[in-house]
Amino acid sequence: MKKLILLGSTFEKREVNLDLISAGNWNSNGNLLEIQLLFEKEMKNVVDEWEGVTPFPLEDGRFMVKVLFPDTYWLVGFLLSFGTGVEVLNPPSLRDRIAVISREIYEKYS
Repeated sequence: MKKLILLGSTFEKREVNLDLISAGNWNSNGNLLEIQLLFEKEMKNVVDEWEGVTPFPLEDGRFMVKVLFPDTYWLVGFLLSFGTGVEVLNPPSLRDRIAVISREIYEKYS
């Protein structure tokens, strides 16, 4: 950041009802998918920011998480945004979708 200006104002944390902003309220079609993900150790700081998610550490430094996300095209893009830092373990149908789209991306840019 360049040329920062201190304004003198402060941030006051407010309580937020997390039920009002849960996945079910921003999901357009109402279908939630339980997903098991395996993250590389370098991705821990990203997952630590997810509300209500507890990473399960593995001996090799990687970690697993189980999450509920809306089963939409957004989900595939979101997971692809982690690149090789994440692997979808379950469900197999989501693994397959990621594989197909990854192949299509590879073919387009090869």
